[in-house]
Amino acid sequence: MAADGYEAVLTNLFEEDLDTELAWRAHEVGPGSAASFLDSFEQAKDAAVSFPAFMP
Repeated sequence: MAADGYEAVLTNLFEEDLDTELAWRAHEVGPGSAASFLDSFEQAKDAAVSFPAFMP
């Protein structure tokens, strides 16, 4: 949990979808694409936790 009291909660279905996307990217485009996608996701998740009022 973040220091400000917010946290991002991921559902099992979302995690399955994320795993599927990462596997597809790694196989079809390359491991670098999967890593970049995961980094972008983590940054977006951190932003949502840090600035929840700015997220839709």
